[in-house]
Amino acid sequence: RPNPGPEPGPMVSAASGRPEEVETIRARMPGRVLRVMVRVGDGGEAETDLVVVEAMKMENRIRSPHRAQIVKIPVQPGDTVARGDPLVCLKRTLTDG
Repeated sequence: RPNPGPEPGPMVSAASGRPEEVETIRARMPGRVLRVMVRVGDGGEAETDLVVVEAMKMENRIRSPHRAQIVKIPVQPGDTVARGDPLVCLKRTLTDG
């Protein structure tokens, strides 16, 4: 069987690379939100855990693709999400240096 390669990261939309633009992290597959690990206003580094979604009996940690501040969280624990549904909206923050 051929190797399918690495699993893709979270779906991100509206990423222009400009820090003031809001990006939306979307569900990669249908599932149920188990935990929301951040709150609106929180800031975090790249790879910060944002949401845990159960899909196909596995827990999938959705992480920030870069340093960012949380702007909106349209889901809460117990919500069912479809592929492409918004999970977290964030705004890229500039790195030091």
